Amino acid sequence: MAYGEGATLQEAADDLVARVLVLVMAFRSSGIGPISSEVPPPDLAMLDFLYELGEIAAADGDIRQRLFG
Repeated sequence: MAYGEGATLQEAADDLVARVLVLVMAFRSSGIGPISSEVPPPDLAMLDFLYELGEIAAADGDIRQRLFG
């Protein structure tokens, strides 16, 4: 769903966190789009995880522990 790039492991982790935050905030602001029979159904566990990360971020928390834990 997301990846991180960087010259070091720390830079890659920072990049991954930034990309996941973009996904999380987009999910929180607009939800998921219409579901059609042409597209597989969404992974509910993944949506739940994104929602949980969004709750942490919305409370000005750091998602790193939950993301990498």
